[in-house]
Amino acid sequence: MKPVKQEITTGNRGDCLSACLASLLELKIGDVPKFRRDYGPYAMMPAARAWLRQNFGLSLIRIDLRRVDFENLGVAPGQLCIAGGRSPAPGGLYHAVIGRIAGDGGCFETVHDPHPAGRGLRGKPVALYFLVPIDIGPRSRKPKRSRENPFECPRSF
Repeated sequence: MKPVKQEITTGNRGDCLSACLASLLELKIGDVPKFRRDYGPYAMMPAARAWLRQNFGLSLIRIDLRRVDFENLGVAPGQLCIAGGRSPAPGGLYHAVIGRIAGDGGCFETVHDPHPAGRGLRGKPVALYFLVPIDIGPRSRKPKRSRENPFECPRSF
């Protein structure tokens, strides 16, 4: 991880997510699209996932900590991730920082805040985002789908 600061810090079009991705991927901030500014709040994550898939064979997996007990995640200590939560700035906009799973996997510590003020999140994160590989290589066949449940895959897949 190579810490990168965000360039856009005003309003609700900041590029903290872009700076977090640049940091984790050890890229320059200019090499990462400005997802929030260019795609808006609802399309920025699908755009980020598409960019990660096309360029690195990666995706972002989101864990909503409002619905999942953090202590029971089973994530290995030392694992880096992007954490989302409220900014300490007035207005409390959504903000992203880079953190590490600490202790026995049941706690979180901020290791890099891309905002120049570097104040982290206000309170605990509400979501964690993990970079995961999705490029599993060519498949010999497409998985067959059940007619009753089109999303069900065979166990052997």
